[in-house]
Amino acid sequence: MSNLVEQAVWVEGIYQLETTDPVEGGPDGIDNLQAKQLANRTAFLKEQVEKVIQSTGELATPEFVLRNFGGVMVKSVAAATNIVLSAIEAANGILVFSGVLKGNTSVTVQADITRQWVLCNRTSGNFTLTIKTQAGNGISISQGKSTHAFTDGVDVLPVISDFNNINITGPSTAVTPAAGDNSSQIATTEFIQSALGGILSKSVAGKTDVVLTVAEAGNGCLILTGALTGNVSLIVPVKPTFQWIICNRTTGDFVLTVKTSNGTGVSITRGKNTLVFTDGVNVQSGVTDLPINPLSSATSYNYTNGMITSLIETINGVQITKSFTFNTDGTINTVSYPNNGKTRTETYTYTGGFITGYTATEV
Repeated sequence: MSNLVEQAVWVEGIYQLETTDPVEGGPDGIDNLQAKQLANRTAFLKEQVEKVIQSTGELATPEFVLRNFGGVMVKSVAAATNIVLSAIEAANGILVFSGVLKGNTSVTVQADITRQWVLCNRTSGNFTLTIKTQAGNGISISQGKSTHAFTDGVDVLPVISDFNNINITGPSTAVTPAAGDNSSQIATTEFIQSALGGILSKSVAGKTDVVLTVAEAGNGCLILTGALTGNVSLIVPVKPTFQWIICNRTTGDFVLTVKTSNGTGVSITRGKNTLVFTDGVNVQSGVTDLPINPLSSATSYNYTNGMITSLIETINGVQITKSFTFNTDGTINTVSYPNNGKTRTETYTYTGGFITGYTATEV
């Protein structure tokens, strides 16, 4: 008994026996044609599978693939300063290094199997951690940082190297957010300068309330102009909380108020400037601790023989009495008045009829 001769070739289409085909055996007989074609296909597929197995050593399971890309290996590098990873350890896609470093430490990986990792430095201690091959160059990983690296068969290299990935050096620029932006975007110096010192000149002429946009309210100084024909409110956003210098340059005998849409506000005197801010609900004055009364004002005087002997004076809202004594030539000798719970007495000296100095005591 003989077997059909198989060839590892892919046959396009399988022959269909016809009713007119004669019964014919043998290696070239029509009855064996279909079997030969199917056998050739099977031999071809077997050869392809064997090539895959021989080139990789073994077939890869899903578990193997996932470990290479996402497997995590946590390795303490505290015990030594030169550590060699085994093939099994390096087969994980994420390598986390921990422990207290006792010196500059290198972790050596195989160079003959090219691959890539996420490298995480979770060590402590003021030393350098370097990932390298045995004979090649490597990369240092800053403590507390992670990086993406690979081997090219010789060295360990960073995956991304077209920017300074540790410290940004030199002037750096970014897109400036719109004025008044309250997001987590990067705030450029241009944005900050606008928020602190940007000036918006806004007409509030007429008698209709004016609503500021967020961008307009993002300027630190608001100059309000125009002829008022009725009381006008300038409506500012409730959010974000902000502060402004408000300059009232309007004309017309009407009240200009800066407020939020539903909150209370502050009236700005015509021709004056003031500091206001929002607290998330209302607009409030930024300066309220200035004295309301004049710094100093005399309210009454007492005289004897045409000479002033005392006066009652209001200083910073507090009423005090000053007493005077005189020299024989009519010049003031002493001035006494209460000061911080004590009596302050000032004694004056003269030269040529002019005050040249004084001494003061408090008891």
